[in-house]
Amino acid sequence: MQSLRSLSARRRCAWAPVAAIVLSLAFPLVAFAQDGGQSAAPPAGPVARIDALNGDVAIQRGDSNDTLAAVQNAPVLAGDYVTTGQGGRAEVGFDGRSAVRLGENVQIRFTSVDPADRQIQLAAGTIELRLFGDGDGQSAIDTPSVSVVPRTAGSFRVSVDESGATAVTVRTGRADIVTPHGNQSLEAGTTVLANGPAANPSIQTQSAIALDAFDSYNGDRDRVYLAATSEGQYVNTNIQGVGDLNGAGNWVDDGTYGHVWIPVNVAPDWAPYRDGNWVWEEGFGWTWVAAEPWGWAPYHYGRWYFSAAYHHWAWFPPAPGRFAPAWSPALVGFVGFNVGAVSAGIGFGNIGWVPLAPFEAFHPWWGPHAAFVNSTTIVNNYVYRNLQVNNALTSVTRENFQNGRFANPTIVSQEQLRSIHPVAVQGALPIVPSQANLRFTQRTPFSAQQASVARVTHVAANGSWSRYNANRNVNGYAQPQYSRPAAPAYQRPAAPAYQRPVAPAYNRAYSRPRAPANNRPARPAAASSHHNNDESRRDR
Repeated sequence: MQSLRSLSARRRCAWAPVAAIVLSLAFPLVAFAQDGGQSAAPPAGPVARIDALNGDVAIQRGDSNDTLAAVQNAPVLAGDYVTTGQGGRAEVGFDGRSAVRLGENVQIRFTSVDPADRQIQLAAGTIELRLFGDGDGQSAIDTPSVSVVPRTAGSFRVSVDESGATAVTVRTGRADIVTPHGNQSLEAGTTVLANGPAANPSIQTQSAIALDAFDSYNGDRDRVYLAATSEGQYVNTNIQGVGDLNGAGNWVDDGTYGHVWIPVNVAPDWAPYRDGNWVWEEGFGWTWVAAEPWGWAPYHYGRWYFSAAYHHWAWFPPAPGRFAPAWSPALVGFVGFNVGAVSAGIGFGNIGWVPLAPFEAFHPWWGPHAAFVNSTTIVNNYVYRNLQVNNALTSVTRENFQNGRFANPTIVSQEQLRSIHPVAVQGALPIVPSQANLRFTQRTPFSAQQASVARVTHVAANGSWSRYNANRNVNGYAQPQYSRPAAPAYQRPAAPAYQRPVAPAYNRAYSRPRAPANNRPARPAAASSHHNNDESRRDR
């Protein structure tokens, strides 16, 4: 990192107030105040996360045909593919109570990442769906031969081999194996082998396959999830990533906000939202991908402030509760500035951001209320409270921002802040995302990814990224309301022949099965036709 030494002709106007700009609207801009500093604008949709990864792991984004190297804390949205290479492993977390683990050489697609409706399509390799809590019935794993629907919490291992055959092992819990001919319940300690086309698979049941190294990996990841329960007195454990805080920082009692979390092993000049990069995600816009292993929960929920008692940045978390608050792509205030002169326009040369403080009003840059405003009004000197903290403001040049270069951000000191006249951007950031802004890292994906993803890509690229890049308003800025389209329907033919790689039997419209009938006795005949009509209406 570097200090802001390139400031030319600093204007040291005798302690003149720093010009903070509030952008006026042709229509009201809604400021979303957090409930206790916890929630933000309504989300555009659920988001999963790369919790952990080892070896070669890649993501093919559902909003483009780009194949990207995956990183920890990368978002995973509906329609995304995740692929692992030889020796690779990964975990994708849905929330604080559910995750799917990937072994090596896995090809998987997420058609829904909503914790209330998890939909996974597996074409090759071995995965484990791990569900914590009291029950489920809200997940489905679709393979070339069968569908697997867990009915309780537990550990559910599913494999697809090179021939397309499926093996389902229930380590704990209970699941249904769903075929056109009905459902078969699978209890803990058993394995089902399914072969043949999905229209008429052959199914055999046997004792559970032996434990192996993948099961050991799953056990290690279980311990991370279970660690989150120890944080339950301080934070909502339904939030994804809370388990990563254990050992990475300390919970302390600050008289100002109660129990807060303070990270350890960070640089002396460290500030939140400094180590990482901004990535463009449709429906959310600019999304922070943190470099810190623990950097999911503290950057997408809650707020940050500098604790005078502990002389350190502290995270003010969402309070414990039954339901997790809405996920946000980041909780920051953006500012722009030009060096040496006041900039009241939208073509500023540097982009800065500062973490939002507890209970501070939030102006989202995504969703129906997001808009960029090109007229300005000068108000008081600090529009964001954390700008009063030395070295809180992180910035890069506009060129670096648009080209995805965030490795060496600039730290702006209080002294420098008085000279650069920041412009507060309260709404959509006036930067059209480039192809570089889709990447989670500058690393290239592993070489096998392109060929392997092609084998399971059952629909052509929807071209939504190209449509987005061309869809700009008259000022040349990207429309903030654009949302990622829903994953295409999954049309399976009546009797697919699983001939890999020409036509993997992976194309089908998945319809989640209803719970099996309770086999209740038939209702006795009614005394009158009027009574029968009433019963018929109730049945409907």
